[in-house]
Amino acid sequence: MKKIFIYDGCHVIAKSLVHTLSQVIENCEIVQITRLSELMSNVDNFLLILNIDALYKESSVSMIDKIRLSNKNFDLLAISKYDSNFIKSTVELRESDRIIDRKISWNEFLKIINDKISNIEISTTEENFPKITKRQIQLLILSSQGKNNQEIAQILGLSEHTIKVHAWRLYRRLGVNNRLGALAKARKMGVI
Repeated sequence: MKKIFIYDGCHVIAKSLVHTLSQVIENCEIVQITRLSELMSNVDNFLLILNIDALYKESSVSMIDKIRLSNKNFDLLAISKYDSNFIKSTVELRESDRIIDRKISWNEFLKIINDKISNIEISTTEENFPKITKRQIQLLILSSQGKNNQEIAQILGLSEHTIKVHAWRLYRRLGVNNRLGALAKARKMGVI
Protein backbone atom coordinates (compact mmCIF):
# COMPACT_ATOMS: atom_id res chain seq x y z
CA MET A 1 0.00 0.00 0.00
CA LYS A 2 1.40 3.36 -1.01
CA LYS A 3 1.49 6.17 1.54
CA ILE A 4 0.75 9.85 1.20
CA PHE A 5 2.20 12.11 3.87
CA ILE A 6 0.66 15.56 4.37
CA TYR A 7 2.58 18.43 5.92
CA ASP A 8 1.29 21.96 6.47
CA GLY A 9 2.23 24.56 9.06
CA CYS A 10 -1.48 24.80 9.93
CA HIS A 11 -2.54 21.54 11.56
CA VAL A 12 -6.26 22.19 10.95
CA ILE A 13 -5.71 22.49 7.19
CA ALA A 14 -3.50 19.38 7.13
CA LYS A 15 -6.05 17.41 9.15
CA SER A 16 -8.89 18.54 6.85
CA LEU A 17 -6.86 17.55 3.78
CA VAL A 18 -6.09 14.12 5.24
CA HIS A 19 -9.77 13.60 6.06
CA THR A 20 -10.97 14.76 2.65
CA LEU A 21 -8.41 12.78 0.65
CA SER A 22 -9.19 9.68 2.72
CA GLN A 23 -12.78 9.95 1.49
CA VAL A 24 -11.84 9.97 -2.22
CA ILE A 25 -8.63 7.96 -2.48
CA GLU A 26 -8.69 4.20 -2.14
CA ASN A 27 -5.85 1.71 -1.56
CA CYS A 28 -3.61 4.32 -0.01
CA GLU A 29 -2.70 5.28 3.55
CA ILE A 30 -2.89 9.05 4.12
CA VAL A 31 -1.01 10.36 7.14
CA GLN A 32 -0.61 13.84 8.61
CA ILE A 33 2.87 14.61 9.88
CA THR A 34 3.72 17.48 12.21
CA ARG A 35 7.48 17.45 11.57
CA LEU A 36 9.41 16.55 8.46
CA SER A 37 11.89 14.68 10.64
CA GLU A 38 9.19 11.99 11.01
CA LEU A 39 10.18 10.91 7.48
CA MET A 40 13.82 10.29 8.38
CA SER A 41 13.17 6.59 8.98
CA ASN A 42 13.28 4.10 6.15
CA VAL A 43 9.91 4.76 4.59
CA ASP A 44 9.90 3.99 0.90
CA ASN A 45 7.69 4.67 -2.08
CA PHE A 46 5.58 7.56 -0.82
CA LEU A 47 4.19 10.90 -1.91
CA LEU A 48 4.90 13.94 0.24
CA ILE A 49 2.36 16.74 -0.17
CA LEU A 50 3.50 19.83 1.63
CA ASN A 51 2.85 23.51 1.89
CA ILE A 52 6.37 24.56 1.05
CA ASP A 53 5.64 28.12 2.23
CA ALA A 54 5.40 26.72 5.79
CA LEU A 55 8.99 25.48 5.47
CA TYR A 56 10.29 28.96 4.76
CA LYS A 57 8.64 30.20 7.94
CA GLU A 58 10.31 27.38 9.88
CA SER A 59 13.67 27.63 8.08
CA SER A 60 13.63 23.90 7.39
CA VAL A 61 13.82 23.77 3.61
CA SER A 62 17.07 21.77 3.92
CA MET A 63 15.04 19.01 5.61
CA ILE A 64 13.84 17.95 2.16
CA ASP A 65 17.43 17.19 1.16
CA LYS A 66 17.97 15.21 4.39
CA ILE A 67 14.82 13.20 3.74
CA ARG A 68 16.07 12.48 0.22
CA LEU A 69 19.25 11.00 1.68
CA SER A 70 17.36 8.58 3.93
CA ASN A 71 14.45 7.86 1.56
CA LYS A 72 15.54 7.47 -2.02
CA ASN A 73 12.17 6.72 -3.56
CA PHE A 74 9.53 9.40 -2.97
CA ASP A 75 7.82 12.12 -4.94
CA LEU A 76 7.29 15.66 -3.74
CA LEU A 77 4.16 17.67 -4.43
CA ALA A 78 4.91 21.19 -3.22
CA ILE A 79 2.03 23.62 -2.82
CA SER A 80 3.10 27.26 -2.85
CA LYS A 81 1.99 30.82 -3.43
CA TYR A 82 5.45 31.62 -4.80
CA ASP A 83 6.64 31.44 -8.38
CA SER A 84 7.97 28.00 -9.30
CA ASN A 85 11.34 29.49 -10.37
CA PHE A 86 11.80 30.85 -6.85
CA ILE A 87 11.06 27.43 -5.35
CA LYS A 88 13.46 25.73 -7.77
CA SER A 89 16.19 28.16 -6.74
CA THR A 90 15.85 27.24 -3.06
CA VAL A 91 14.99 23.52 -3.11
CA GLU A 92 16.65 20.80 -5.16
CA LEU A 93 13.83 19.19 -7.12
CA ARG A 94 13.77 15.97 -9.10
CA GLU A 95 12.09 15.56 -12.46
CA SER A 96 9.23 13.69 -10.82
CA ASP A 97 8.59 16.48 -8.28
CA ARG A 98 5.85 18.98 -8.93
CA ILE A 99 5.16 22.51 -7.75
CA ILE A 100 1.55 23.64 -7.84
CA ASP A 101 -0.12 26.96 -7.17
CA ARG A 102 -2.23 26.91 -4.03
CA LYS A 103 -5.14 28.43 -5.96
CA ILE A 104 -5.55 25.21 -7.97
CA SER A 105 -9.04 23.71 -8.22
CA TRP A 106 -9.94 20.58 -6.27
CA ASN A 107 -10.38 18.45 -9.41
CA GLU A 108 -7.01 19.58 -10.82
CA PHE A 109 -5.39 18.75 -7.47
CA LEU A 110 -6.91 15.26 -7.48
CA LYS A 111 -5.76 14.66 -11.06
CA ILE A 112 -2.20 15.59 -10.12
CA ILE A 113 -2.29 13.18 -7.18
CA ASN A 114 -3.72 10.50 -9.45
CA ASP A 115 -0.83 11.05 -11.89
CA LYS A 116 1.65 10.78 -9.03
CA ILE A 117 0.20 7.57 -7.65
CA SER A 118 -0.95 5.52 -10.60
CA ASN A 119 -2.11 2.50 -8.60
CA ILE A 120 -4.88 4.28 -6.72
CA GLU A 121 -8.36 5.21 -7.80
CA ILE A 122 -9.79 8.62 -7.15
CA SER A 123 -13.54 8.86 -7.08
CA THR A 124 -14.20 12.06 -8.98
CA THR A 125 -15.83 12.85 -12.27
CA GLU A 126 -14.78 14.93 -15.23
CA GLU A 127 -17.63 17.32 -14.58
CA ASN A 128 -16.59 20.94 -14.00
CA PHE A 129 -17.37 21.65 -10.37
CA PRO A 130 -17.37 25.10 -8.81
CA LYS A 131 -14.39 26.14 -6.73
CA ILE A 132 -15.09 26.24 -3.02
CA THR A 133 -13.05 27.75 -0.20
CA LYS A 134 -11.25 25.92 2.60
CA ARG A 135 -13.82 27.29 5.07
CA GLN A 136 -16.63 25.92 2.91
CA ILE A 137 -14.90 22.53 2.83
CA GLN A 138 -14.68 22.62 6.63
CA LEU A 139 -18.38 23.48 6.77
CA LEU A 140 -19.21 20.52 4.49
CA ILE A 141 -17.08 18.09 6.49
CA LEU A 142 -18.62 19.13 9.80
CA SER A 143 -22.12 19.09 8.28
CA SER A 144 -21.52 15.57 6.98
CA GLN A 145 -20.73 14.58 10.56
CA GLY A 146 -24.22 15.74 11.59
CA LYS A 147 -23.17 18.99 13.24
CA ASN A 148 -25.66 21.86 13.25
CA ASN A 149 -24.79 25.55 12.71
CA GLN A 150 -24.36 26.23 16.43
CA GLU A 151 -21.98 23.28 16.90
CA ILE A 152 -20.02 24.22 13.77
CA ALA A 153 -19.71 27.80 15.05
CA GLN A 154 -18.31 26.56 18.37
CA ILE A 155 -15.82 24.20 16.69
CA LEU A 156 -14.55 26.86 14.25
CA GLY A 157 -14.63 29.70 16.77
CA LEU A 158 -17.08 31.77 14.70
CA SER A 159 -20.53 33.18 15.30
CA GLU A 160 -23.58 31.22 14.22
CA HIS A 161 -24.49 34.11 11.89
CA THR A 162 -21.09 33.81 10.14
CA ILE A 163 -21.69 30.09 9.66
CA LYS A 164 -25.09 30.85 8.10
CA VAL A 165 -23.45 33.33 5.72
CA HIS A 166 -20.80 30.77 4.72
CA ALA A 167 -23.53 28.16 4.21
CA TRP A 168 -25.66 30.51 2.11
CA ARG A 169 -22.68 31.38 -0.12
CA LEU A 170 -21.79 27.69 -0.40
CA TYR A 171 -25.35 26.78 -1.45
CA ARG A 172 -25.34 29.55 -4.04
CA ARG A 173 -21.96 28.47 -5.41
CA LEU A 174 -23.03 24.82 -5.62
CA GLY A 175 -26.41 25.71 -7.13
CA VAL A 176 -28.42 24.06 -4.35
CA ASN A 177 -31.08 25.26 -1.91
CA ASN A 178 -30.20 23.55 1.36
CA ARG A 179 -27.69 21.54 3.39
CA LEU A 180 -28.81 18.17 2.04
CA GLY A 181 -28.35 19.41 -1.52
CA ALA A 182 -24.89 20.75 -0.63
CA LEU A 183 -23.86 17.45 0.96
CA ALA A 184 -25.10 15.47 -2.05
CA LYS A 185 -23.18 17.75 -4.45
CA ALA A 186 -20.06 17.60 -2.23
CA ARG A 187 -20.16 13.79 -2.31
CA LYS A 188 -20.46 13.88 -6.09
CA MET A 189 -17.48 16.28 -6.20
CA GLY A 190 -15.45 13.98 -3.95
CA VAL A 191 -15.02 16.60 -1.23
CA ILE A 192 -16.65 14.44 1.48
